[in-house]
Amino acid sequence: MKTAAGILLVLMVGCVRGPSRRIEKLFGGPDNFDIVASPERVEAFRLRPPSPGEKIDHYNQWPVQGAAARVPADVAARFSRGLTNESTYPRWEDAKACDPRPGFMLRFTADARHVDIVFCFECAILFTYRGPESIWYANFDESVKAIASLFLEVFPRDPALSRLAARATP
Repeated sequence: MKTAAGILLVLMVGCVRGPSRRIEKLFGGPDNFDIVASPERVEAFRLRPPSPGEKIDHYNQWPVQGAAARVPADVAARFSRGLTNESTYPRWEDAKACDPRPGFMLRFTADARHVDIVFCFECAILFTYRGPESIWYANFDESVKAIASLFLEVFPRDPALSRLAARATP
C-alpha cells in the first residue's frame, strides 16, 4: 500500500509542472512567471521613442502615448497563455541585426507587483522587466501575427497593428 501511495504521489507531482527553465529565465523566476500566468489586471500601453537628448535606460520606461488601456479579461487570458507558452518563442535568443524600437507594452499586475513585457514588432523581440530591472528577452517571429491581433483588440484603430495582424506568417 505504501508503494502504491508513493507512486501516486510521484505521478501527481510529475503532472504539476512549473515553467521550463527558458520561460523561467525569460520572466526572472517562478514568482514573475505566476504574475504573467495569472494576473489580477493587465494594462496595455503605446510607446514612443525618447526625444533626442532624453536618456532612458530601459524600454519599459519609454514615454507612453495616451492613457493606459485596460485589457479585457478574455484578451488578457489569451496574452497570458501565449506569452507563458514555450512554443511562442521557437527562435528564443537567436541574434538579430536590428535596432529595437518597441511600440507596445503590457503590464501584468498581481499582489501589488508587476511585470512589464515590451514588444518590438519590427524585430519580433520582446523584453521583460520587473520594475526598473531588465530581466531578459526572446524572439517571437512566428507569433507576430497572433500577438498583433490581440493588441488590435485593445487598440482597434491602430493602423500598424492592423497591417501586422493581416500579414502572412513568415
